[in-house]
Amino acid sequence: MPSRCQQIKSEYEQLQTLTKSYLLEFDENSANLNNLRRLKAEWEAIYDSLDERIDENQIALRDRLGRKLGLAFAGKFSEDGLARVNNGGGWYPDDKGGLAENKNGWFYIDQNGVPITSRRFQEAKDFSEGLAQVQLGFDYFFIDKIGAPMSDERFNDVGQFFNGVASVRKGDKWFYINKKGQRMFNG
Repeated sequence: MPSRCQQIKSEYEQLQTLTKSYLLEFDENSANLNNLRRLKAEWEAIYDSLDERIDENQIALRDRLGRKLGLAFAGKFSEDGLARVNNGGGWYPDDKGGLAENKNGWFYIDQNGVPITSRRFQEAKDFSEGLAQVQLGFDYFFIDKIGAPMSDERFNDVGQFFNGVASVRKGDKWFYINKKGQRMFNG
């Protein structure tokens, strides 16, 4: 039976292979949308299983902070020492066809439980390569470790940064951007 370390290494290698395949197919502009969705789903499933394998000290810290701060959810701490959390608030459809905030929602804390910004989000993902994907209303964008937006540009959907690039969608067009918000590969 493989050790926990070997399992994680194997899953990480699968993740790298899928990501490279995803980028290659996207760049060649020959892949169909269903195949891209399949690759993305496989990539997310492997990433999520890796995400669950955090060390026990980190789990204990999350649990202590979650109880202390009254959090409904506390995510893993990133390499920058930040975790996404939710205090039970969220978003709901309003009577004008938009979204309205209910209490607080998603935000980020440091390992002392201090929020990095007072802004709350409809959705927030873990930090990856120093940036996190967030959603505010119907817009997606990236924030840095002090909570500042990476750029003024907003998207209809975004993926995590991996090897310095992230996939983003505006309208029906997907493309890649670097950490400065510049387009890298067009789809």
